[in-house]
Amino acid sequence: MIKRRIFIGAAGAMVVLAGMMAMTGCKEEPVPEVDFLKCKIEGVAWEANKSLSANMDQGILILNGVNAANDTLRFLMQDHQPGTWPVKNIQNIIVYLKNGKTYVPLNSADAALTITSHDAAAKVVKGTFYYTADDGAGNWLVITGGEFRCTYP
Repeated sequence: MIKRRIFIGAAGAMVVLAGMMAMTGCKEEPVPEVDFLKCKIEGVAWEANKSLSANMDQGILILNGVNAANDTLRFLMQDHQPGTWPVKNIQNIIVYLKNGKTYVPLNSADAALTITSHDAAAKVVKGTFYYTADDGAGNWLVITGGEFRCTYP
């Protein structure tokens, strides 16, 4: 009788052990990453939740995001390899469009674009940004905490 209990206990343990081994062999499918563009404008969260598109045209990465209020953030990036790059009116332009006004960087000292990764084979660019913007009439905005992930065709 004692031998039978030991056998059943050992058999039960084998079943549990086999189940545990099978569970460790299971792999969860990775959750696909989605493209996004978000930041804070004057401390208020902004996100391209209406549309987001990216395109590579003659070596310039163009990223365009629109939020529910139809405000737009548009990037023209000559530098899209990993690194921190200046934001200027002739290189790495970031423009914010709101209520008919166009806000561009005041100067490159108040702006930066950091490309954290660029997978050219998958055509995916990730990065961060910030800048102080002016509409040309003395109205300015501070844009901070910017992040993006974009896939281009």
